[in-house]
Parts: sequence; C-alpha cells; structure tokens
Amino acid sequence: MKLHRFPKSERLRSKKVIESLFSPADKSLGGNVFLYPFKIFWLNPQAEGSPLFPQVIISIPKKHFKKAVVRNRLRRQIKEVYRTHKFNLFQHKKTPFALGIIYIAKEKHDFSFIKKKLIYALEKMLKTIKDTP
Repeated sequence: MKLHRFPKSERLRSKKVIESLFSPADKSLGGNVFLYPFKIFWLNPQAEGSPLFPQVIISIPKKHFKKAVVRNRLRRQIKEVYRTHKFNLFQHKKTPFALGIIYIAKEKHDFSFIKKKLIYALEKMLKTIKDTP
C-alpha cells in the first residue's frame, strides 16, 4: 500500500525549516509536546494544498548513545512506527507542516515500548493542535 511508505519528500531537509522548528522564539508558529521518551516539535499547518503528511526529522542524541549502531537502530525503529501509523494519525485537516521527533531517554527501550509511547505522543500532539484555535 502506497500510504505506508516514507518517501524522500516526507523527510525534513531544509535548514531554514529545521531552525524555525526548534527555535524557542517562534513558538507562535508551532508547539511541542513531551511524553517520555519523546519530545515532539511541530510547525502549524500551512495553507490549503499542503501535503497529506508532514515532513519529519528524527533525532537521537549522540550525547546519550555514543555508538552509531545504537542510534541508527533506534532511528529505524522510530521511523517504522511512524511509517506504519501515520495514515491513522493524520486524517484530519489540521496536520502539521513539519514534525521533529527527539528521543530523549538515556537508555534503549524495546520496540513495543517505543511503538506504544510514540503513538501516544503523536495522539497527544494532534489533540493539542485541535484544541488551539
């Protein structure tokens, strides 16, 4: 099914958008939500005609996970959860334009824990977006 893909067009690569996503001065343009072990940042929806799914960047801090093998595995697990559940999550009109997912835990967790928590965090983010005018 083509909806369960994670194409290059959905990966956030623009340095300008990444700066505005994580800069504390621009919180009127978006927001963030925290649910251990994730912190999710987003930019508010653009005008009509924006893509069906947001552009996403996933970050695993090198400070906590020194080995690239561990960081890459966590990143792959997070991408897999996002890829398989994005269609169920982003079915309403207020889909964010850009999304940043940061794994803030200091230890590795198993896939089932990551899956459960990331889905809850994304649902919490969507609820926050719906509640804002």
